[in-house]
Amino acid sequence: MTKTLKRFDLLIREVQDPHAQENFWRLRRLIEDLESTGIVGDTGPQGPQGAPGPPGPAATTVPKLVVTFDTDVATLATHLVRVTGTNTVQKITDNSSSTIPNGVFGVGLSKPSALQIDVTFTGIVGGFAGFTVGSPLFISTAGIPTHTPPATGMVQQIGFAVSTSELFVQLMQPMRRS
Repeated sequence: MTKTLKRFDLLIREVQDPHAQENFWRLRRLIEDLESTGIVGDTGPQGPQGAPGPPGPAATTVPKLVVTFDTDVATLATHLVRVTGTNTVQKITDNSSSTIPNGVFGVGLSKPSALQIDVTFTGIVGGFAGFTVGSPLFISTAGIPTHTPPATGMVQQIGFAVSTSELFVQLMQPMRRS
């Protein structure tokens, strides 16, 4: 008797319900019939490995929401930006409520020209260094991403570190501390 049949035999003896026992006996007879015909037997050796599957998507693929704005020469990719006029943004230099009364507007992604910048509002932006993966990022008193929320000025979480050099932009509501 195979291990499978021994297990069924033990299981049948443990069940007290006569209807369940009858179903188990029928199942046992079916398995015995299949074993005797050679259709079901002991497990054989593992078969050959199948063909490799298609490659998966990149680990950090996230759609970006990007819009191009006018800017100055000093505002670069990776800079946190604020609105300064109609379709115009500028680099944030500090976190004071007078500089960013409504918080961070976006993060510079690239510069298609010297006086234009692509700003992302959600998505992954690279080009940073020293981030702790999975930790939230805030705007610092110097206007750059930091893991430490500032004690003064505007406190705004701008996203999370998805690697030591990449920020997932997810702008939260700013809060005024001073």
